Amino acid sequence: MIFFPWKEEYSVGIASIDQQHKALVGIINELYDGMVDTRGEVTLRQVFEELIAYCSLHFEAEEELFELHGYAGAVAHRVEHEELTRRVLEYGRLLDAEGWVSPLAVAAFLKDWLSGHILHIDKGYSAFLVGKGVR
Repeated sequence: MIFFPWKEEYSVGIASIDQQHKALVGIINELYDGMVDTRGEVTLRQVFEELIAYCSLHFEAEEELFELHGYAGAVAHRVEHEELTRRVLEYGRLLDAEGWVSPLAVAAFLKDWLSGHILHIDKGYSAFLVGKGVR
């Protein structure tokens, strides 16, 4: 059973962004799989590193499109990205300080955040960028 299945409703209609979102979903599923296989802490540390690196790449790609096409919601969107980064780094600091963080809690947070972000925030730029010819 997949913890966080990709659904077509998550598509923003831009192939590169959809692929990046699918990769983020895959990272969250990797974390969950590691927890189920009782590799939780090891997987959690690896996933944090992978997640931070991939989020940086993804956020940069979105923000470049915003700048290139003059998306009015760019600043507010960047704040959303910064909030996720802050929360993930916070979990990482807690893991370092305490030696343990619930992988299930982290996976559930990431799933809720990403699905909500795509459906309620990213969908806001979708029509704008597609209207500018971004596919």
